[in-house]
Amino acid sequence: MSTLVPLKDVVEQTGLTLRHWQARARRDEIPSVKVYECGQSVRYFVDPDVFQDWWRKQLKDVKPWCEPKTRGTSKRAVSGSGSGGRTRANFTGSPSKHEMQRKLANGGTATKRKSEVDA
Repeated sequence: MSTLVPLKDVVEQTGLTLRHWQARARRDEIPSVKVYECGQSVRYFVDPDVFQDWWRKQLKDVKPWCEPKTRGTSKRAVSGSGSGGRTRANFTGSPSKHEMQRKLANGGTATKRKSEVDA
């Protein structure tokens, strides 16, 4: 039996929370766990060698839930449908920038929009 280590070392190895491991230790689900109580404080310690062997047996291979796709290969991306490309240019930037671009497109004249004339 090797030296016992605090349960927080298990947290660092597994990536699961300390509360998770404390709950499993209280339910006696972890082999070689030792509980030390001092007043209201409770400390958990495990044998690292026994824990590592047990933890490796707990791990399972996980199959991905879907196959990764490369960008632009979905049916919608290939067909070119959707509004992303058409609307992005119309609605980005400040209104004053669009106004200036409209004026420059008209030869730099300060013309008013039709909606401004009607008002």
